[in-house]
Amino acid sequence: MKHKPELIFLKFHLPALIMALAILTLSSIPNLTLPDAGIDFEDKIPHFIEYFIFYMFLLRSASKLFKSAKKRYLYSFLFAVAFAGIDEIHQMFIPGRYSELFDFIADTAGSALSMTLMAVFKRYSV
Repeated sequence: MKHKPELIFLKFHLPALIMALAILTLSSIPNLTLPDAGIDFEDKIPHFIEYFIFYMFLLRSASKLFKSAKKRYLYSFLFAVAFAGIDEIHQMFIPGRYSELFDFIADTAGSALSMTLMAVFKRYSV
């Protein structure tokens, strides 16, 4: 059964777009800080989680763009990493925000773990 193009967009591409906009919106808020939980790397946890989820949405979107599973996984990962880099650069221009290498690493790690788990579950799914 073929899906209509607008349904494909809503079902497969819109979630990734919404997540990208949410990431950019949050990183555009001046002086945004998290409550202190007493953990040294506590600000890296949201980075990791948001890019873990973002990768899943990107992979879902890529499923309608590429026939090759390898290309889906690779391009989704490369897009997530590039987006993380652009977002860190973007934060340099927001008052009270700054770009941090370890935020980028947390974003990349979240995407990498998501990619790995998605590949493993796909391989062993029935």
